[in-house]
Amino acid sequence: PKEPKEPKAPKEPKEPDSPSKASPAKKSAKKPPPEKEVLIRTETPKAGAPAGRRFLAMAWNVTTIRSLVNKSPTVLKNLMEKHQPDVICLQEHKLQEKDIPEMEKLVMELLPEYKCHWAWSMDKKGYSGVVVLTKVATGAGGSDGQAKQKTLDSFFKAGEGKKRDTPKEEATQGLPVLSVTKGMGSDEHDREGRLITVEYDKFFIVFTYVPNSGDKLQRLTYRVDEWDQALLKHFKELESKKPVVWGGDLNVAHLDGDIWNVDAKHIPKSAGTTPQERNSFGELLASGFKDTFRHFHPTAENAFTYWSVRAGNRPWNRGLRLDYFVASESMFPEGSNKPDVYVHDAWIMHDAVESYGDHCPVAVVLNV
Repeated sequence: PKEPKEPKAPKEPKEPDSPSKASPAKKSAKKPPPEKEVLIRTETPKAGAPAGRRFLAMAWNVTTIRSLVNKSPTVLKNLMEKHQPDVICLQEHKLQEKDIPEMEKLVMELLPEYKCHWAWSMDKKGYSGVVVLTKVATGAGGSDGQAKQKTLDSFFKAGEGKKRDTPKEEATQGLPVLSVTKGMGSDEHDREGRLITVEYDKFFIVFTYVPNSGDKLQRLTYRVDEWDQALLKHFKELESKKPVVWGGDLNVAHLDGDIWNVDAKHIPKSAGTTPQERNSFGELLASGFKDTFRHFHPTAENAFTYWSVRAGNRPWNRGLRLDYFVASESMFPEGSNKPDVYVHDAWIMHDAVESYGDHCPVAVVLNV
């Protein structure tokens, strides 16, 4: 009889890190993403009080005013009570004309010492729009010192530290407003409700929400070749009468230092950071204007005004500087020779609104 076969020895267990040739190699565990570093913002302390009357102008892209006023009214109220601006522009309110009376009532309940002036998109719902709030100047220039909003035609015919610890600014009466004008006088550029001009005795202040060039840069040519040129023409017409201050979300990051990831490949192809937009803004400045923040803080780093909410960039201070105040060169003193009204200081209010939204307010201080 055949002898029984010896039982086969049990196979040695395979080492977990040595996959067999017959089976596909197991994927190694993904490396954890590198730790993000917070980009440290250069300290930009405020100047002291101006020698004359302080005039404070502020601008803030709020993305939608309904959310701000209905859900976070104390954010706006606290901002205004703490800093006491003479004028503020809220951009991208996204209201239609029919919605404005109801919203104005709510705003006035929050801020009774201000008067609202609106521009809105006439064609597209839930889009664009700016509102300017001017502080009432009781007893000056009429019952409340406020001029009625006018069209551009009638306007021209009529008159050829540390910020977190900063105490509340002293409340003052508003400077009398001579006129408020919606638009540049061009139906092509004015239908989206992007611009309001406020006239004071010694200067104009123009607030804008500049058109975005779009995800696919579909509006880049319009933005650079048409809007920017029409805007400069508007400024020069105003400047022939008195100096001009310009503020708002200008949708451009002018200098390399205004872009947290300036070397990224997508930057030259992204709205607000294309060479065309940056060069166009530079040409406007070269025509007789100054970026007020860079005038006082030319070497400030990581001083941004916009952070992508979608990318969660605000805690890491990965942002862009898209919001500005610009002023006529004549408004900057040279030595002891100081004009009647001049730029005294400029702020990026990065910690002023409790990280609300994707933009922070910006401000300029004038000596009037």
